[in-house]
Amino acid sequence: MKTAEKDSIKEKVLAEYKKGNIVVSTFEGIISMSLKDCLKQPAEGLLYDLNRDTGTILTFLDDPKWINDYALTRVLIELKNQLDTASEKTAKLKELVKAYEELVAEIDKHEGTKITEVILRKRITELTNNLK
Repeated sequence: MKTAEKDSIKEKVLAEYKKGNIVVSTFEGIISMSLKDCLKQPAEGLLYDLNRDTGTILTFLDDPKWINDYALTRVLIELKNQLDTASEKTAKLKELVKAYEELVAEIDKHEGTKITEVILRKRITELTNNLK
């Protein structure tokens, strides 16, 4: 690779980084993508895009770098799993907050009546079941 080509790639990587994107080398050539969009895909797709999927790594057993690349795949898969789990929990918590707000509004409408207690007990049971 010529120096001018290396400089061009370096400039593209730095320019895309400033935009919040990443640049990867694929069979189609150098491409950029949004980091957020990249993280939306499954871990296996992310690793494939980065040429760090297990199949690719294991073709380079003569290069000791494969050991760290393989370790990186395991770390990335675990982190992606944790991110997905946290995202699911966040979505569920948002639903619960909305349900709580609706409950408070309903209770406020019937404040001081027996129906308040009935509504409260029913909704607390529903919310508790949603946490499971």
